[in-house]
Amino acid sequence: MDSKIVKILDYYTARFGGEIVPRLQKIEIEEGNLLKELEGLKQLKEDPEYHGNVSTLQHSLQVVNVLQRLYSFIYLQESHRKLDVQALTTALSVLPFKLDTHLNKKIGKHTRKELLFFACLFHDIGKLKNFIHLMHDVERDNIKGISRFIFHADYGKHYFDDELIAIEEDIERFKQKLAKETTQVKIDFYQKAIRYLLDLKASLEGRKRFFEELELAKPEREYVAFLISKHMDMLNFYNIFEIAHKSQDPKEAQKALNTLVKNLLNKVDEYGEFYIDCLLLNFCDLLESAHSSKKPTRELYLFLQTGFLVLVSAKELKAGGSIVFEDGVPIIKKKEQPKFNVGTLFRNFPKDEALKIKQAIGNSDNPGQALAKAGFSGKDIGKIMQVLKQH
Repeated sequence: MDSKIVKILDYYTARFGGEIVPRLQKIEIEEGNLLKELEGLKQLKEDPEYHGNVSTLQHSLQVVNVLQRLYSFIYLQESHRKLDVQALTTALSVLPFKLDTHLNKKIGKHTRKELLFFACLFHDIGKLKNFIHLMHDVERDNIKGISRFIFHADYGKHYFDDELIAIEEDIERFKQKLAKETTQVKIDFYQKAIRYLLDLKASLEGRKRFFEELELAKPEREYVAFLISKHMDMLNFYNIFEIAHKSQDPKEAQKALNTLVKNLLNKVDEYGEFYIDCLLLNFCDLLESAHSSKKPTRELYLFLQTGFLVLVSAKELKAGGSIVFEDGVPIIKKKEQPKFNVGTLFRNFPKDEALKIKQAIGNSDNPGQALAKAGFSGKDIGKIMQVLKQH
């Protein structure tokens, strides 16, 4: 087993305990082959623009290192050079509970803390046989939508998901696309995708034995598979956050921020209790990438803070509230209540007329002008304004 992997597993076990990681280490020492696929990631090179000039294995181990720094801060209150402790503290303060309380909750027989570590270690396993030679063809022919590791999150999910039907459905999906394709680069792409999925299907029994030896039952495997399958979602959302935060146009910035909040609200509903876990995996992935490629990290912490804000303020946001930047920092802005309780003030008016008045004046600072625009006569406006003055 790669010495760097040994070091990672040793460090985690010594600092944070658990059962899966020590068992993984013991099995590997005794049998020496369970992690050969993970080690295979050292043959793959990441895109330097996003992850620095490192292999996929190096990137994965560095993501785990970031998670362990995060754990050291959360559980042991230890600072690390590569963590902005002040920004992290601000982000965590948004949560109405301690993050270690959440991470100590169990999925099946194991804590989220250890399963999240396991998911970080394997989050890019779907890149293993994934189109390593395709990039040159894509660059030459400029085929849009095809990249070196496309669908790797889906394939990573399949690695941990032992549902045969899910793999077979994807194989059939690609076969249908292949049958309609005429571009050689895309034909090559779909052929590689099918071969990879057939490989996953053929190796299913071996992976099942792997899971049994680790004592990972179905709930734990589903949790890991879910986190891996969603780890690219948050990356796309972070790109929206960057646009919002860097925009010099306040309207454009708010428009992008509103789009982000809408997307994250959907994910709060879709991910349910796994929302924070997905956010944390993505944060570690992005923070490692920023450090490796020597990019600024401040916006990442603000993105994490925004993600937490959306979770804890989902009710207010769904009721019409919004997240806005105040001095570059995201805050919750609740929906302003109407200045007038129209239902009470105009209870003696016909119902349809009272509703029309409510819609017209709303939060307006100039009710008379708003009523005129809504088509009320001068006489009616006078009568309405008299009621408002009494208020």
